Amino acid sequence: MPTPPLNLRTPQDLKAAARLLSEGELLALPTDTVPGIGVLLSAPNSAAKLAACKGNPPNKPFSLHLGSLEALRSHLGTLPAGLAEWVTQILPGPWTLIVPTEWAAEPLSQLWPHPAIGFRVPKCLEFQSLMSQLSGPVLMSSINQHGAPPLHGEDLEKWLETHPEVTPAIDPLRVSKSTPSRILSFDPLPSILRGPQLSPSELPGKRVLVICTGNICRSPLAHKAMESCLAKSWDIPINKLASTGWTIESAGTFATTGLPATDYSIQVARDLELDLSGHRAQSLSEALEKPWDIILGLTHAHLSDLPEIQGVQLDVLDPTGADISDPYGGSLATYQKMRDEVVNGVQNRVKRWSEWPPT
Repeated sequence: MPTPPLNLRTPQDLKAAARLLSEGELLALPTDTVPGIGVLLSAPNSAAKLAACKGNPPNKPFSLHLGSLEALRSHLGTLPAGLAEWVTQILPGPWTLIVPTEWAAEPLSQLWPHPAIGFRVPKCLEFQSLMSQLSGPVLMSSINQHGAPPLHGEDLEKWLETHPEVTPAIDPLRVSKSTPSRILSFDPLPSILRGPQLSPSELPGKRVLVICTGNICRSPLAHKAMESCLAKSWDIPINKLASTGWTIESAGTFATTGLPATDYSIQVARDLELDLSGHRAQSLSEALEKPWDIILGLTHAHLSDLPEIQGVQLDVLDPTGADISDPYGGSLATYQKMRDEVVNGVQNRVKRWSEWPPT
């Protein structure tokens, strides 16, 4: 007669499951999608033990499963702009995120033997309760032989009976066929490896409109500086930004459509290897025909001219709340001062978008 599975809803069995994992044992565990075989990452030969149980190639990586966003944060370093906030919106949930190992925080980034690392934070109370009893994440994989679909019901029961090295913390006959987690890989551009493709609105980036008065001095420079800074954050060319969901444009509250940037704006931008020669002014009314997530004014007065737009965040460009004065008609030195203020505001803004948790 097989041993009854551990019931993670009871304190006694929850404690027993935590003890077994801490001793390096394999457990069959529930998640919010398909159940998995888990072993504590810090256990001796954890990956080799899990691979042998599954019949996997010895070099195939497994994903790390954690019990909370806070635990995930402790294993990730500074992320590309927009990604931390996006992660908090989809997790806990049925996603596996695969990121470059260099994005992980130490010591994980130094110890992980693969170029990429997968993370899961299941939305499953039993699993989360168990993880709160442990000192670190577990390596996990679905319950099946390598290359076969996840098992459920009687097939899962038979598999567990033939693998006595795995202690069940699930009732196999209560496990029905379900969909595995959606896998999203960042390399560094996002791509779906399993599940429906992402729509543009599901991508981590935001649609940002920067506004000033004439759209020929400040906001064109802020536009180009922000694109450059975001591309550096993601380590991608500027022309690939849209693939991450970031869209940046500029407009003017009193712009004359089609005017080029001023000569001094072009000159001070060129000093930063930013090219404004192709810029043409866009009116605010024209820009507002498009959807935006954030509208950033160069001054508070620019925001006061805006109509109320549901779901759109309004803020000044500089996160400290400072206004950036219009240099129009001023000297080259006036434009250089404006440029430095704009770049400082952009860099601080992108830094905030890169923080975990986002602010």
